[in-house]
Amino acid sequence: MKRTFTTSITQEVDRYVAQCLDIDVACQGETEEEALDNLGEAWALHVTPPVATALPDLRPVEIEISAVASLTVKLSFEPENSGHAVGRGRS
Repeated sequence: MKRTFTTSITQEVDRYVAQCLDIDVACQGETEEEALDNLGEAWALHVTPPVATALPDLRPVEIEISAVASLTVKLSFEPENSGHAVGRGRS
């Protein structure tokens, strides 16, 4: 089956850009022909339904949202017991 789409081809500095205006797909190539070939491949991928290669791990997540968002972060650091004194000065 063949369909006709409106395509724009523009020349950039060292590339051609082909864009399908009916479906938001664009590609580039060193020549107009390469840009159009790439656009055909991109269009085919765009309309191909996705196939999961692995089932996703779905989990419910509970998030508390307040009217005024605030974030408090408390950092604590406990150095490893390396036998060295911890502090600013030297003994």
